[in-house]
Amino acid sequence: MNLPGLAEGHWGSLLSTLGQVILIDVTLASDNAVAVGMAASGLPQPQRRQAILLGLGGAVVMLCGLAVFAVQLLKAGGGGLVLGGGLLLLLICWQMWKDLRGHGAGAGAVAKPKTLMRALSQIFIADIST
Repeated sequence: MNLPGLAEGHWGSLLSTLGQVILIDVTLASDNAVAVGMAASGLPQPQRRQAILLGLGGAVVMLCGLAVFAVQLLKAGGGGLVLGGGLLLLLICWQMWKDLRGHGAGAGAVAKPKTLMRALSQIFIADIST
């Protein structure tokens, strides 16, 4: 098979590049799966399942909608985009750390119950920032 613009000897390069893209995508997806799991971990089972489904579905729709905007930002350049994403990740890490610390607190401490909306906001912010 001969595709226009692709010489005979470039199939190896094409497959290598495709493999790299797939590995990067799997790595980034696993990052998001961990964030979703941590955000939904403090919820009761029915809400946990709902948070995972709504969070992942909403993230897909949101990220598809923002893809065009992100391409334009990347074309414009600037380190502020990376810095902003890093700051958002720090915010999510801080919120999750507080949640985990609340679960491991002593018997006298009362942790605030996690809500579905709080879990969804953590999922969406984590997805936007990565």
